[in-house]
Amino acid sequence: MKKITLQVFTDPGHSWIKISLKHLNQLNLIDKITSYSYINNNHAYLEEDCDASLLIKTLKENNVNYQFRYNHAFGKSSLRYYDSYNINQAMKGIQS
Repeated sequence: MKKITLQVFTDPGHSWIKISLKHLNQLNLIDKITSYSYINNNHAYLEEDCDASLLIKTLKENNVNYQFRYNHAFGKSSLRYYDSYNINQAMKGIQS
C-alpha cells in the first residue's frame, strides 16, 4: 500500500473517511477504531475527530501517500444509518 485515495464524506454536521477493512487490518488499526465510526460491508467510515486522525497519523508514520476525494451531502448523510463500528463485524468483513 504505497498510495491510496481516501473518500471523505461530509454532511453539514460531520465528516468521515472511508477505508477498506483490509487496509485497516494491514495498518494494525482494526482493533483501535471507536464506535463513533461506522461500518458497512467491507468498509469503515472513520469519524473525523478521533479515528480519522489516527488513520492519517498512521499513514504518515508508514510513509503511505494518500489523496482525498470529497463527497458532500447537503442534508443528513445516509452513512449515519450504517452500523456503529465494532471489532466483531470488522473481523467478519475482512474474511468475506
